[in-house]
Amino acid sequence: MTHLLAEYIPTDFNKENKDKFYPYSGNVDALYKAKRIVLWQWPGSDREKRVLDDNSFIINEIHVVNAYKDYAGREWGYINIDYTYSTSNYTNSNESWIYLAEPASNSIPPFYPAPAPVKWSPDENLKWEHEDNVISEPYEQNSLSNITRVKTYNKNFMDVSDNSWYKNAVETAYEYGIVEGKGGDWFDPNGELTVLEALIIASRIHSCYKYGKEEGARWLNVYHDAFDGYGHAGFRYQYSDVRYCESEGLIRAGEFDESINEYNPPTPITRAQMVHAWVRILQPEDMAKQNTVINLPDVTDDTLYYEDIILFYEAGIVGGVDTQGTFNPDSSITRAEAATIFMNLIETGKRHSGRTYEK
Repeated sequence: MTHLLAEYIPTDFNKENKDKFYPYSGNVDALYKAKRIVLWQWPGSDREKRVLDDNSFIINEIHVVNAYKDYAGREWGYINIDYTYSTSNYTNSNESWIYLAEPASNSIPPFYPAPAPVKWSPDENLKWEHEDNVISEPYEQNSLSNITRVKTYNKNFMDVSDNSWYKNAVETAYEYGIVEGKGGDWFDPNGELTVLEALIIASRIHSCYKYGKEEGARWLNVYHDAFDGYGHAGFRYQYSDVRYCESEGLIRAGEFDESINEYNPPTPITRAQMVHAWVRILQPEDMAKQNTVINLPDVTDDTLYYEDIILFYEAGIVGGVDTQGTFNPDSSITRAEAATIFMNLIETGKRHSGRTYEK
């Protein structure tokens, strides 16, 4: 008997995790409109049970029996789905798991406890072997402690002098592995940050903050595999970070698509747009109010992304370009300024505090 393998099946998962299941109170209307639904054997397993697409089936009824959140905070539904094959009028009823946020996605990384097959151990106890899928790096979801320095700055950039006002910020961004140079020994501190660069930075910070470095990097790779490629004349385009930001709710779907069209030259991001793209990276508890904004010289409630800008001022992430707190919302932002905002975002001790903004 020692050579036999046991197969882990959905019933095992449901039995082991039933104490973590809860009633689903969300709306399932979107599932009825789905053009494709991926059914899984269990949440995060690497085994698809079936893929239904709108060319082959008609959904008759969907009932979410239970809901479950995995270790990465993704919400799954154990559903009873009744559907009819379009080609044969044959009706089938199936109980399976779906990823509620993206029911059409089949690129969700497998994770513990989706174990490999098991065998009898020397002490004759049957044990599941989880090692292949365990996240080795412990992390707390949505924590600044997940964002750590990964390398050392050693005057890597020739255009960042020791007495420049942005030297510490560039050094910080480099050591955290969030902001890179423009090639060779150059950082280009006065260069304009583009829309795509701002969203790439946002995805790097958020994925690490929410999921930890290891799982965050793996999650981003899923998006890279799904969305990146080569466009006209062989130029590489990178939409994955944009799609990640959309999926995680940092920006609205399609909001910046026109600015990152592969046929257009890189579009500089405005200061207001960048605040908007970064303001939801952290949870509210890491954005504590420590300044008072009565009014600003050039920001009113008619200004695009007004509430996002005020939130960044109140949290001390930005402080304006002068003593009055002028923001210049429609101006482009330099790479050095972006590095400074990143530093204030993740190192709370560097933020502005105790200020009152009143023009």
